[in-house]
Amino acid sequence: GKNQNVHPLESPRPSLGNTGLGVELSFFSSRHHSSLFHPLCQCAVWVVSGPASSSDVTVINPARSNTVLDQFSLPPTSPALCICAVPPTGETSGTVWIGTQEGSVLVHSASTARRRCLQSISLSEGVHSLTYSQGQVIAGFANGTLAFFSHNPGGWDLQSHEVLPLGSTPLQPIRCCLAKGACLWVGYWNRVHVVDVENRKVEQTLTVSERSEQQVRFLCAAGSGVWTSCRLDPTLRLFDWSTGRLLQDVDLTPLVTKTLGPAFLSLSPLQISSLTVISGRLWVGTGSGAIFSIPVSLSSESASIPYCSLAAAQLCYHGHRQAVKFIIAAPACGTSSSTIGGGAVTLVSTSQLILSGGEGYINFRIGDDANDGAPEAAPLRSDRSHMIIWQSPTPSLPSSAL
Repeated sequence: GKNQNVHPLESPRPSLGNTGLGVELSFFSSRHHSSLFHPLCQCAVWVVSGPASSSDVTVINPARSNTVLDQFSLPPTSPALCICAVPPTGETSGTVWIGTQEGSVLVHSASTARRRCLQSISLSEGVHSLTYSQGQVIAGFANGTLAFFSHNPGGWDLQSHEVLPLGSTPLQPIRCCLAKGACLWVGYWNRVHVVDVENRKVEQTLTVSERSEQQVRFLCAAGSGVWTSCRLDPTLRLFDWSTGRLLQDVDLTPLVTKTLGPAFLSLSPLQISSLTVISGRLWVGTGSGAIFSIPVSLSSESASIPYCSLAAAQLCYHGHRQAVKFIIAAPACGTSSSTIGGGAVTLVSTSQLILSGGEGYINFRIGDDANDGAPEAAPLRSDRSHMIIWQSPTPSLPSSAL
C-alpha cells in the first residue's frame, strides 16, 4: 500500500547466512518492564535458518533489524521444524521452544543466556508443530499424535506428558495447530479436529476439503472466524470459530492471474506457503514468492466475521524468489514529547511491523535483480535468504510508563 514503508534486509550479514529459512519465525515480547522503554517495544524475533542437515538461530530486534542480538547453532544433525514463543508461566520466565526432525524438544530462555538450552527431551517422533495454550505447550508429532506438556512449581515437566492420538492410517505429521481460549484447532489430512485443551479430547471434527488426500497446512484466526488453507489448493476457506460452519471460500487463482499474468502459473500450480491476519488484512504468501494483502471486514477483534474482499486485494511489489516461509507481526515503537492540557507528556507512537522471510528477493515492478555483479564464488544477492519488513502505523498512545 502507499502508506507502507518497505525495508528489504539482505544477507550475508550474520543474521540469515546464505541458506533458505527452514521454519517459521516466532516473536516474544519481553515482560521485563523498564522506566526507559514501553513494554510493547521490548520484542525479539527468533529466526531459524539453514540447510536440511542443520539449523542456526538468529535473534534480532525487529525495530532495529540490522542489529543481531544473538546467534547460535542448534546441535548438529537435528534440523529444526518448528518454533514457539512461550510467555512467563508461574515462576518460570519466558522461553522459546524448538522442535526438531529427529524428535527433540529444546527449551531456551527468551531474554537472557539464549544460547544455553534450559531443558530438552528426546522423543521417538519428529516434532512438526509447537503451540502454547492455557498454560500448556502442545506438540504435534510425525505420527499424528499430540503431546501435552504441563508446568509445575519447579518448571516445565517434559518427562510426564500426556498424548492424544489423532492419526488414522496412513499416518500424517501434525503441522498446524491454532489455539484460542480453551480450544485447539488441529489440521490433519483434509480435516480439522477441535480439541478441548483442558480435557484433552476431540470435541468436533470439520471437513475442510472434500478431497481426502488433501492436507490442511495453515490456520489463522481473526474475530470469530478461522481462515484455512490446504496444500496445493488455491482456495482459502473461512469457518465460524464457535460452530465450525463454512462461511466463505475464496479462489486466489483469478487474483494471481490478474496481478502477475497467466504465465506466472504456467510452470507450477498456485501454492499457499504462509497465511496470517495482521492489522485487519489477510496476508497470503505463495510458493512462488509473491505476497498478497487482502482486507478483512473486522469491526471487532473478538466478535466479527473476517470476510475478505478480493476486489480490494493488493500485490506486494516486494517479494521472494522462492516460497514465502513465514509472515508474522511484531510491535515497533517510537517516542515523542507533546503538550496536553498545559502539561508535557510523552507519547508512544506504536506501529505494527509485518515481517516476511524467504529465499531471495524480487521487486515485481522491475523484475529479478540476480545479475548485480556479485562474485560467482558467493551466492547471488537475489539467491540469499531475505527478510522484508513493512511498517503499518497506528495512532499514538499516551504512556504512563515513561
